Amino acid sequence: MIKKLAAVLALLLMLGNCAYAKPVKTVNAPTYLLANADDGAILVQENCTTEVKPGDFSKIMTAILACEKFQMTDLLTFKNELAFNNNFGNIASVKNGYRLTVLQHLQNMLLLYSDASANELAIAHSGSVEKFTEQMNKKAKEFGMTDTVFSSPSGYDPDSLSTTTAKDLVILARKACDNDTIISITSTDVFYLPPVSSGGSNRMFSSRNHLISRYTYSAYTYKAAQGLMSNVGKDSSSFLGVADKNDRKLIAVVLNSPDNKDMTVYKDVINLFEEGFNNFRSISIASEQEIISEAKIKGSWNGNVLLCVDTAVTAFVPNDYDKGLITNEITKDDGKWAPVKKGDIMGKVKYYYDENFIAEANLIAVKDENFNILAILKNTLFTKLNAYLLLIVLVIVLAVLYLRYTSIIKKEKRKKKRREITGRKN
Repeated sequence: MIKKLAAVLALLLMLGNCAYAKPVKTVNAPTYLLANADDGAILVQENCTTEVKPGDFSKIMTAILACEKFQMTDLLTFKNELAFNNNFGNIASVKNGYRLTVLQHLQNMLLLYSDASANELAIAHSGSVEKFTEQMNKKAKEFGMTDTVFSSPSGYDPDSLSTTTAKDLVILARKACDNDTIISITSTDVFYLPPVSSGGSNRMFSSRNHLISRYTYSAYTYKAAQGLMSNVGKDSSSFLGVADKNDRKLIAVVLNSPDNKDMTVYKDVINLFEEGFNNFRSISIASEQEIISEAKIKGSWNGNVLLCVDTAVTAFVPNDYDKGLITNEITKDDGKWAPVKKGDIMGKVKYYYDENFIAEANLIAVKDENFNILAILKNTLFTKLNAYLLLIVLVIVLAVLYLRYTSIIKKEKRKKKRREITGRKN
């Protein structure tokens, strides 16, 4: 019976759970996740640990690495003879010898999903697609994307080597959100590329993110959308996006949404965003400098220091949330030696709603705790155990002194008696 129960629990953990127990009925995709962009706290999820192919989402990691190395005005000359491996691989009709800035390559890659530009950026960055892919996977580990393997800069994966999860894609999206260039590009409606032949005019292209574009499938334009991209498959589509509404920024991941021709993925994404914006609200969990705990300090007179949060803590919870389901987990630096300065980070507090992470904050020292040599005596000599030992020593000393005193008295009495017998004065 116990083995069967363990197997069931393992299966549930493997599949992942909905953060607040209620699946979003208006989302048709089998796998989705909605998270707070600021701290990654999950609002809603379904099968978020299911492994999927990153596909075009690989281009976001390519963009992050490219932004780290290049200036946007750097010019790259097309010399890529690799096959263009998806429907939008070379939609801009670029050819060998064609020159684009890094910014234009990023636009071509992130808005038209160009494999060609992804490969060009990779070769310019690392010398080859293979070496660049190694850098992508190294960066994924640095980000904490523990379930992700990239197979190429573009997402091309004929050998099915790549994998990721909705949770890892949220991490990737949050890193992209920290990059103003990437967010600016992926929130762009139209962009221009130079002509492919002399005498031509600049060419206008529209984003293939239909939440952003007003020119392709404008029925799905979503005013709150701020960027990122879709991943189009044969029988389904996926989407990784960010939206901002009423000063709340959310990240949505929708994977393998069916009925690609009907653009169901965009309906799913919009419905998922609206679920977060309409059915969750922000609450205050801890005010700024609210005392949460205390830490033990060695070498200070008090022996401890009070800890407070370094900033006001807020979190998104369901509108009908139960306050009793909010818990916290505290980690602190107990046993640190003085001195400790006011504001020193001494730990961290994480908050959970119904066992799901919703917020965190650093714990800092409320005041200075200086080193005091007398504190060592106080905290070592006068502990309860040492007090007993000192008492025993004191009793022994007093006993020795008493015996010594009684011995001296006896000797004096004997001397006095001898003097009386002999009649001597001394």
